[in-house]
Amino acid sequence: MNERPKNSDSMNHWQTRTLIAAVVLVVVLVTGGSYWYTVSTNEQAFVEKINGTLTNLRDALSMPLWTVDNQSVKQLGNAILQGDLVVSVVVRDDDGKIVFTAKNDTAGETILRTMPVYYREALVGELQLRFSQEPLHNEIQRDLTMFAAWGGILLLFWLWIWRLRAEMKLRKQTEKELLRSKEKAESANRAKSTFLANMSHELRTPLNAILGFSEMIGRDHATPAATQEKVAIINRSGEHLLALINDVLDMSKIEAGRAELEPDRFDLHRLLHDIDDLFRLRTETKNLAFILDLQQDLPVYILLDKGKLRQVLINLLSNAIKFTDSGGVTLRGGAELLPDNNWRLNFEVEDTGTGIPADKTETIFEAFAQVGHSPVEQQGTGLGLAITRLFIQLMGGEISVESNPGKGSIFRFEIPAEAVDVSELEQSIDEPNQQVVSLATDEPEWRILIAEDVPDNRLLLRSLLEPIGFIVRDAVNGEEAIQQFQDWQPQLIWMDMGMPVIDGYEATRRIRTLPGGQKVKILALTASVFKEEEPKILAAGCDVVLHKPFNESTIFTAMEKQLGLHYIYEERDEPFNQASLPKLGIEDLQGLPDEWLVQFLNAVRLGDSKAMLVFTNNLAVEHAKIKAKLNHCIHEFQFKHLVKVLEDKVGLIKGHF
Repeated sequence: MNERPKNSDSMNHWQTRTLIAAVVLVVVLVTGGSYWYTVSTNEQAFVEKINGTLTNLRDALSMPLWTVDNQSVKQLGNAILQGDLVVSVVVRDDDGKIVFTAKNDTAGETILRTMPVYYREALVGELQLRFSQEPLHNEIQRDLTMFAAWGGILLLFWLWIWRLRAEMKLRKQTEKELLRSKEKAESANRAKSTFLANMSHELRTPLNAILGFSEMIGRDHATPAATQEKVAIINRSGEHLLALINDVLDMSKIEAGRAELEPDRFDLHRLLHDIDDLFRLRTETKNLAFILDLQQDLPVYILLDKGKLRQVLINLLSNAIKFTDSGGVTLRGGAELLPDNNWRLNFEVEDTGTGIPADKTETIFEAFAQVGHSPVEQQGTGLGLAITRLFIQLMGGEISVESNPGKGSIFRFEIPAEAVDVSELEQSIDEPNQQVVSLATDEPEWRILIAEDVPDNRLLLRSLLEPIGFIVRDAVNGEEAIQQFQDWQPQLIWMDMGMPVIDGYEATRRIRTLPGGQKVKILALTASVFKEEEPKILAAGCDVVLHKPFNESTIFTAMEKQLGLHYIYEERDEPFNQASLPKLGIEDLQGLPDEWLVQFLNAVRLGDSKAMLVFTNNLAVEHAKIKAKLNHCIHEFQFKHLVKVLEDKVGLIKGHF
């Protein structure tokens, strides 16, 4: 915040002091003038009162005093003394002899007045009255007190007005400073958003190639089974890396108030088994058991934000594995049917790790909070649990934690989900099991232009489209894209929005103005994750917005919808699901070497799961199915069942010999 100049502060202080001095001077002058006016007014009234009293007495005494007896004079004098004005009375006759005298015991200043008494124009005596000034003083005091009170009220009122103006001025100044601070914060937020947008583009662009090519290799029939498994690991790891990148972006969107729900209909069981596949490898490397425990009442198809639920589960499981060195991690899923036929989903992630101290159970949900002390436990961004709680709250749920230090932790959360009719998902359910192999036989020639500045991404799209039967050309920037469109007239353009020379926005606008530009389908590819970018892209003239990294089904589905074309499909091989394996039986062990069975039985009896996995991993390729069953028994700690089946098998072998 900019500081104000010192001379400006000095000027403000000088103006304030001058204003206060002027107000005080005005109050003094008004008070002095009012005092003078009050005194003079009251003195005049006092004099008039005295004169009135004297006149009344003169009229009452207009008779020869010697004709009045002493008793009458005494009564007259006492009557005069009844008020608070006259304090003493002296009556003299015409010879100066005192006829009557009386006085009050009133102290204070007095005024003496002598009045001759005439009768028929002849002097018959004299009356002396002494008047008290106390009533005058009391009157003046009362008036001044009342004026002082009103003056104080006016002064307080003026001070209140002055303070109010000062507060208004301070408020305006504060509002200006807050506005400047807000502008700075918005500027910093824009800079952060720009940085994150650029980083998102730089990180997602290579991930697009990694995930795209690994998916292609994994689905290639020429790829050996062992290689496909490794490629699948690369693909899942790339997805996890993308999720970590999204952590920072998600936190930024949450802080900026831009996080939104994106509900979608999906297969909940498939999602949970995908997560099972992702984490089973991680637990195996740490010699941990991973258990997926799904209750029978858990619905299969629901309407929910799939991405955020997946991220929540990944964050919780990643933390559980990080803080667990022995034992295992369990993911439980259940549901409760609500009266409105929707669901309340219940999830638990339990581990046998180090646990969380009681004083840390709240701080772990704060951004950048780290509970562990070892270098391994301190790995990560520190945003996982903060994002987890915010996502759960955004979905309408709550999360809690129960922990026993040294024994482990349980994270529980509940979220509402809408029920979905299976008929609404028939098409989308079948799509993942179908792989596009070519265009339909009656399809015309489809010309596709790829406008992309990154060679790997151009190669990825070309490798996806050309084997299917599309005719493909590419451009490395917006200027080339415009020229290729004029020369070749493609029916569809894949337009990257962040290209050099001329970006995708400007290239799209120009193409729309060219002959045929209104008919061509332009599908935007962007590495930006900010939703507010989509209206800008659509306003530039694009028909659809797709985000990187993408998968091949997204590409083919978008082209099918935009061009109205048709494909020829083949069924994909279902990924092997250990959870669906039948129970291990003695017949499954047929064909395994006798010596191997004996050694494996010894490892099972010792409960050495690491040694068991070494034995199963050394099995030949032709024993892949029994290997999967054995690994499933190991992961599920079915050691008693293993011992029984192996002992039966080994006993048969020994009996045979």
